[in-house]
Amino acid sequence: MCEPSCPLNAYCAAPNDCSCYAGYTLVDRVCVPPCKDQCGADSSCIAPDQCHCNRGFLEQDGKCDDDIGDVDCEVASPSYSQPPAYNSLTRKC
Repeated sequence: MCEPSCPLNAYCAAPNDCSCYAGYTLVDRVCVPPCKDQCGADSSCIAPDQCHCNRGFLEQDGKCDDDIGDVDCEVASPSYSQPPAYNSLTRKC
C-alpha cells in the first residue's frame, strides 16, 4: 500500500513506492506522458505521443482552432421542441 496514494498514471509497485505506467515519465512527483512531437498551441499531451485539443478548440487540419463557425442548431434540427446544443466534438447539433 502506498501512502499517500500514487499520482495519476502511476501504480503502487511496493510499499510506499509508486511507479509510472509504461510510457510515462516522473516529473515533479507527477507521471506525465511524453510526446515526441511537441503538441501545438491550444493542445496538451494526454497520453504517450497523443495530443488533444484543449477545451473550446477543435482539431482542424492537424491544428487546434477555436473558430468552429456559427451553427444554428434550431435551423439544423427543426424537429426538436428545444434546439439541441452544438456538440463541439462531433461538430453537429
